[in-house]
Amino acid sequence: MTRYRVGHGLEFRVDRSNTGGIWLDSGEWEALKASDIHSSIHKIFTAPWQQAVRDESRDAVYHEQLVRRLGPDLVSKLETLRAELSSHPERKLALAFLQGIS
Repeated sequence: MTRYRVGHGLEFRVDRSNTGGIWLDSGEWEALKASDIHSSIHKIFTAPWQQAVRDESRDAVYHEQLVRRLGPDLVSKLETLRAELSSHPERKLALAFLQGIS
């Protein structure tokens, strides 16, 4: 049996046997259906899916660290500024200003 993380807001793992059988614990099928993952359960066992789960986990940990160190208010302001600057024509100038570069 190999255990695969489901991710996408679901914290449990799905077991897959060497013969291709899938094993779910109580309530897991209902959770997959509620998240509309049940129709593509086979994708959970792919490398791209597992990479996305790892990336999602890493990003969540990073965000938690930012909030802990900078505070939720500043992180919220920075996220708003980041979104505004992503398509701003003078993005480089604004970033230079924030870094104190004249």
